[in-house]
Amino acid sequence: MALGPANLLAVACDDGAVRVFDAARGELAAQCMPVQREKPVRLAWSPWRRHVASRHKDGTVVIWDLQTELPTRVISVGDRDAALAFSSDGHWLALTAENHVHVYDPRGARVRDLAIASPKEAKAWSSGQKPPLGPLTFAPGDRYVVVACGDGVVRQVNVRGLAVMTWPHPQPVKALVATDDLLATACLDGRVRLWSWQGQLLWRTQPGLTAYQLAFANECRLMAVAHQRGEVAVRDVDTGAPSLVTELQSRPVGLAFLEDDKGLLTASREGSIECWELPDWLTEEGDGP
Repeated sequence: MALGPANLLAVACDDGAVRVFDAARGELAAQCMPVQREKPVRLAWSPWRRHVASRHKDGTVVIWDLQTELPTRVISVGDRDAALAFSSDGHWLALTAENHVHVYDPRGARVRDLAIASPKEAKAWSSGQKPPLGPLTFAPGDRYVVVACGDGVVRQVNVRGLAVMTWPHPQPVKALVATDDLLATACLDGRVRLWSWQGQLLWRTQPGLTAYQLAFANECRLMAVAHQRGEVAVRDVDTGAPSLVTELQSRPVGLAFLEDDKGLLTASREGSIECWELPDWLTEEGDGP
């Protein structure tokens, strides 16, 4: 599940479809059916409400035109079940492929091939000693890509693939999410950490279950955290303290705040999408992150 502009909600379904709903109304807005491709496993929104990208089990990446419900671009990456992210201006699409990050332009042409690992690290990762690259995002301003690496280090890399900032972790990072000021990570050690873009650790939670989904609120200083067994907590960005906790019936596969921060969307593996109403006292505190 991925929330896009104007509260449009994209869902990757087991029947192979990418469905888009109006999250505020619960109405189906578009249904995209891939032809002769395996089911989608990852989604990323362009800043324009007309385009969403899906990554499929066979490694194919499709950029959809939601008005026509047809592909505008099809990219054959070959590496399955990996990450993808649009830049904030929509001009670039970044994908992980083994130990590389590939960046594509709006025409579907690959304009950057960033080798994230050194030759020694790449050999260790490919031999199974370390997991491959994990989630990624663009840094504010879209000049750098931020990617979680198999050695537990989150790296901010420039156009030549050189690390200009690092955020070290004792184990691989399974989720990351960013704002203009903050970077949040969820590590296999069971901690969620909040960082500044200058590399300063602001706070971390106590060890617990691994979180696989993170989301920042748009206007309030809140962050939602979903753990692998279904627990969802809304935390204060300034302190890390949980304000609300709820429980899903199965493993979370998506998490997002509505644009007005009046609701929290959750998606679970069993196919349930729910909108949780947040109390006024929680959403009226402070400004956005």
